[in-house]
Amino acid sequence: MSINDTNQIPVFSSRDILAKYDIDSKISSYLDQVFLFNQKVNIVSRETSREGLDKIAAECLAPLELGIDIKGKIFDIGSGGGFPSIVLMLARP
Repeated sequence: MSINDTNQIPVFSSRDILAKYDIDSKISSYLDQVFLFNQKVNIVSRETSREGLDKIAAECLAPLELGIDIKGKIFDIGSGGGFPSIVLMLARP
């Protein structure tokens, strides 16, 4: 597969994915809190912008875009700012 073969490589738009799964703005509120708290305690890279957090959250939701339905429990073993488990939980309570 060639890197230029767009039929094989899914292209994700962070904005579109978040709009699709963040209907009640819970994910957006969570990301706002992570961004503010990260200024005091380094839970994600200090260089991560708010837009960067959107991208991270959208990447966490990528399995849903690929048709993988998250069912049952999610076990988070310390993945930093709660990614991907909290984002998935907010998208699929």
